Amino acid sequence: MPVCSDEHLNAHWILKDDELGLLKGKSDPGRLTLCILLKHYQLHGHFPKGLVQVSEAVADFLAEQIGASADVLDLASTSADRMIRRHPRPIRLALLSFFCGPREVEIVDSLVDLLIGVTHKISARSEQKVVNELVGEVIRVQGKTTLLFRMAEAAQRSPNDPLARIKQRGAKTRLSITPFARLPEPKNLNALKQELMHRWPSTSLLDVLKETDFQVGFTKAFASSASRQAMEQDEVTRRLLLAQMELAA
Repeated sequence: MPVCSDEHLNAHWILKDDELGLLKGKSDPGRLTLCILLKHYQLHGHFPKGLVQVSEAVADFLAEQIGASADVLDLASTSADRMIRRHPRPIRLALLSFFCGPREVEIVDSLVDLLIGVTHKISARSEQKVVNELVGEVIRVQGKTTLLFRMAEAAQRSPNDPLARIKQRGAKTRLSITPFARLPEPKNLNALKQELMHRWPSTSLLDVLKETDFQVGFTKAFASSASRQAMEQDEVTRRLLLAQMELAA
């Protein structure tokens, strides 16, 4: 077995709080075995083929952290192995099956708990990262602060302007924007509608917008104010066409 120094043990074999949480409800042999498998995999990238690959210093170091004794591994492996070898082959196989069956179940359960814990941690971190990015994109609007400052300056220069006024409400100062009055309908709009109905009586406005976008791709000129666009372009095009149809109607 390799000899481990104190520096090596403290650098690679100290159990973290979340790793200690995986040991609840398990016996001392199972807890110590899980610790050896976990830390050995973190250090070497694979599980040990047997306890012979783990030094006594490592076993003692891990056992001390969980309040157990490394002797439980000897009782579960070395001593049991010597006792099994004393019997004839049929009895040895039967005893070995009784020994390996529960141990296999315990090890598999421990590895499943470890996998669930790691997966949950990764999922929680990924979900929080996505939420932070979405919130950041909603809050961060390109040029919003500059635009508000310009509007406030314009309202100060022209305090009687009905379009933008600065109002005092309690201890807060608010910028009030008056909605624009509806403009009269252009004179030629009605004639344009009649001509379109005359040429294409069965064509809807949405079909016209879709065909126009197919020919010139005008929806691609609408750029997102966020740092990046997470939505697919086809969905963006569909929403823009529906919005244009709603405005035109």
